[in-house]
Amino acid sequence: MDLLIVRHAAAMQSGRGGEFKGDPDPPLNALGRQQAAAVAERLGRADLTHLYSSPSLRCLETAQAICAAAQVRGTAVPWLSEWGWAWQTPGPAPGVMASRFADIAAAEALSEAEWGMARAEWDNPPEIARPALRARGETVAARLLAAHPRASLDRVCLCTHMGFSGAALLPALLEARRELASFDLDNAALTEVECHERGNFIVRANCGRHLAGLTVVLCSDPACAQASPQLEDRACRRCGGPVLLKCPTCRTFIPAPAGPTCPDCGRPYHG
Repeated sequence: MDLLIVRHAAAMQSGRGGEFKGDPDPPLNALGRQQAAAVAERLGRADLTHLYSSPSLRCLETAQAICAAAQVRGTAVPWLSEWGWAWQTPGPAPGVMASRFADIAAAEALSEAEWGMARAEWDNPPEIARPALRARGETVAARLLAAHPRASLDRVCLCTHMGFSGAALLPALLEARRELASFDLDNAALTEVECHERGNFIVRANCGRHLAGLTVVLCSDPACAQASPQLEDRACRRCGGPVLLKCPTCRTFIPAPAGPTCPDCGRPYHG
């Protein structure tokens, strides 16, 4: 069984550190829609057999593009939500799911045990919630391996969030301690894990070659000077357009080449 893990594409009104500004369940921004189309084109040739998505709107919009390209039906599952279980947002109403996300089945209801895990994550700051988040990662890993045995030929795509997949699910799958492993995932990047009887092995991590050419800039740090296709997920307060770029090699923040005004709405970023 192969797991192909995709972090959602860039969303509107989001800031650094996973803190959303304004809409608690933001949709994709203009760049995010391009990123979703790019990862969908790549996964359309990946012979996917199953797809599961967080019920957050940014994940559903990314997953819908993948479902259409791969001709596979998806399922929205709350256990793939971000830390704190999608910040207490239930996801789109059933009618919206049916009209906007025709290729994705409505989210499952949470069991009482799952609500307990959700409350443990939400009611505590991240430092205290980390054990609860790690426990959910282990639970989800076991659930996936039970539904899709290692010996099967299933190719399963997960559309989820960096905080959950990077901090909980991948360490659980790879039996790695989080403090010794770095799973910082960029928007719409692909991470692939092969699951065999002898263990689970990472094939590629945070691969973004399908994103090349979307927003290529040169890192402003002379010690790095690498071309970067990645966008730091910060946004214009008015329309959600991108503010800063971030080099994935050295993590330096780079002013967007458009200058002080938003390329989407033409107005100053702040004010």
